[in-house]
Amino acid sequence: MEANVLIESRLLLQPEARQGMNFRYRGRTAIIAATTAIALLACGESQTPGSQQPAVPKAAEGADEASTEGISIMSLPEQLVFARKDLAEARRVESDAVKVLESRPVAWRSGALGCPEPGMMYTDALVPGVLIRLQIEGEVVVYHARVGGKPFVCPIERAELPIYDESSDQL
Repeated sequence: MEANVLIESRLLLQPEARQGMNFRYRGRTAIIAATTAIALLACGESQTPGSQQPAVPKAAEGADEASTEGISIMSLPEQLVFARKDLAEARRVESDAVKVLESRPVAWRSGALGCPEPGMMYTDALVPGVLIRLQIEGEVVVYHARVGGKPFVCPIERAELPIYDESSDQL
């Protein structure tokens, strides 16, 4: 046993002996690197000759624009137009028959946007949003949305009061 330890310690101290050992490790490293490179090439997507992948994904190209493919961001006036048109289509009347009672930016108390569904859990943080109150044939219909989001009808029995913007005298 002592002899093996002595031989191993001499190998570690003698540069000539280490050269042979390094060759073995360098050979293993080269084999592992070559195998990894082949595996990565095999996993890549095949392309026809002359075709190139875009350097930037499509979503990132238009990231600085107001809307990107599949995502639509609405301004408050656009949200109001959408809500009026949605209600008019649901009731099968002209958009002119829908009267706007209120349309204003608010802060919703949670991710439920002031319209929690029973049994669901929501983030407990203020969410910037929009409250739109419309009237049709004497009935008040309330739409809620997050800033830039698509407005949706919130049934009166589920509606929660928002925190209004600072310029408002309502709470």
